[in-house]
Amino acid sequence: MRVGLTPGVPRVSSLRIHMVPLPIADDLSADFNSISKDLVHRSGVPYHTFRKTLRPRYWRVWTDILLGYAGILAIAVALVKIPFPGWGSALLAAFVASMGFGYLQHFLGLFMHEGAHYNVAGPRKLNDLLTDLLLGTLQGYSIESYRVPHFGHHRKIGTPEDPEHHYFHALDLRLVVLTLSGVRTMKVILERLSGSGKVVQVESTQKTHRGPNWVVVAGGLIHGAIVVGSILSGHWPLALAWVLGFLTWFPFFITLREILEHRDFDTAKDTDFTRTPHGAISRIFGNGPVAATLGGAGFNRHLLHHWEPQISYTRLGELERFLLETEAGPIIRARQVTYFSTLRRLWQ
Repeated sequence: MRVGLTPGVPRVSSLRIHMVPLPIADDLSADFNSISKDLVHRSGVPYHTFRKTLRPRYWRVWTDILLGYAGILAIAVALVKIPFPGWGSALLAAFVASMGFGYLQHFLGLFMHEGAHYNVAGPRKLNDLLTDLLLGTLQGYSIESYRVPHFGHHRKIGTPEDPEHHYFHALDLRLVVLTLSGVRTMKVILERLSGSGKVVQVESTQKTHRGPNWVVVAGGLIHGAIVVGSILSGHWPLALAWVLGFLTWFPFFITLREILEHRDFDTAKDTDFTRTPHGAISRIFGNGPVAATLGGAGFNRHLLHHWEPQISYTRLGELERFLLETEAGPIIRARQVTYFSTLRRLWQ
């Protein structure tokens, strides 16, 4: 689809897009290439010349990952060291800590996404090995099994065939209850164990991942050791918090984030998007503590990631500043929101 054919989107001339600051019906989440070759910065620098300078800053990737693990360790130490006067206070602490565990596990899971696009380390084999060892084992799946549906998401976003489709669900009380109760999580786990997941076409090959691999087995052993070890050592609040964090809060934050990123504000709640195309929509959430954590690893600039999937999140701020001074600026501004405003609109 060409930009000039979409109402409200800047129209393409030979080299320039006429700035039309109107609400847009399509943000080119699935078709940025249709305009990228013609983009020119206000200073005269062609976009593709600038793009070549955006190499990953691996030191920042690993700093953020280590901070995520430091947060998990801090919560665990607090649960072990704090003397609770009774069962009630211990249960309350475990519940609060479970939210922290789930939030940080979700934060670390965002770097699986960075690994899927080969931006965790330079050599691709090393990238995948480090991602599996230090992230995949905590998340419970390998980078290979994640990369297949994720690349499908980039190609099929907004269509019924999108493999990452939490945004098909309306954000309401029913979804919150089903997710936090673990019902949706158990359904996904059973589908994975039975091998009934979708087959996604990637680079003209068919790949299906059935059954556990070494990353899943190692992850199970790690999680099991944390839970069993905590119980045997008398630190049951830690065991309870870890289980609740991984099985309830972790999937809840995944679901919530994806809905905030892609769900159309104006769509009917009961629309079946497995049959009806939703449309490709991605947002930009800016900066701040929530954007840096719920939207860590560049998810806070999600539209830009869909425009340029292979660019590391460590350079998306520069990419945004450059594109704002090009003909694509109005599209970016039309998709700039906050997490809280988006949550409020989607819940209503």
